[in-house]
Formats: sequence, C-alpha cells, structure tokens
Amino acid sequence: GVEYELLVLIRLLVHVVWPSVLGSLVRSGLETLFSDVARVTSSTSALFVDMPPNAVGCFFIGFLARLKPRIESIHSVDAYHSLSTAMLGSLTTFASWNIQAIEMLAENDWVDGIFALILGTYVAIMSYSIGWDLAFVFDVSNTTHAPPPLPVSGKQIP
Repeated sequence: GVEYELLVLIRLLVHVVWPSVLGSLVRSGLETLFSDVARVTSSTSALFVDMPPNAVGCFFIGFLARLKPRIESIHSVDAYHSLSTAMLGSLTTFASWNIQAIEMLAENDWVDGIFALILGTYVAIMSYSIGWDLAFVFDVSNTTHAPPPLPVSGKQIP
C-alpha cells in the first residue's frame, strides 16, 4: 500500500539520490580546483577537466570493489551500492571526457584528441588498480581475499 511506497521512496532517497548528489558536488569541486584554481586541466587540452574526478572515482571504485564482501557483510548491499554506484558513479564522468576527445578529433586536433583518449583510459585503469591494491592493505586480516602463498622450494607456505 501507501506505506510500502513511502518506504521505497525513502530508501531511494537515502541510498541513491543523496549519494548521487554528493558525488556530483565532489566532481564539481575537483573540476573547479584543478581547472580554475590550480589551472592544471583545461577543456582544450588532453589533460581534460574531468580527469581528476575520474581518477579519484576510479581509485575508490577499485578500493570498494576489493572490499565488497566485507562491506556487504558488515553493512548491507544497499550501503555498497550507495557508495559505489550512486556516489562514485556520479563522481566519474566518462561520457564527458569522451565527448571532449571526440570534439578535439572533429576539430582536427588529432594529437590532443588521441592522447586524451589514451591518457583518460590509462588514468582510469591505473587509478582502479591502485585502489584495488591499496584495499588489500586494509583487508589483510581477512584471509579469504588474500592472494595464495607463493611456493618456496616446491612447498607451500602455511
């Protein structure tokens, strides 16, 4: 009935809407910091405005992906999806930098356009990988996600 629909609406607000808004605000803050304040990124160069938010978002997506079973066992599936999908999905903006790179290519700025595509992809993958690896440091007590021991002299280390 009406009570159930109200509970679903509240759950959506808490677990999807507010984390998405927070992710968008963090993205806007990082874009302003790196483009207007620090003047590191630009909408006309391969170091595109969305690169810092993408790097930060991918880092935390990798970090959370590694810790997903632990987060879901301590909190809930909703908590994991609120952080990873809603908040970090709003923080990362892959469509924006792809459009920027395509605009560069369309304007015959081939070097910057291709470099933006390569650099953007590389930064995203490396940020994810660093987040994934760093999460291992925080998850060492949970042996279910630890890599298997390396063989030494043909014997497994216990």
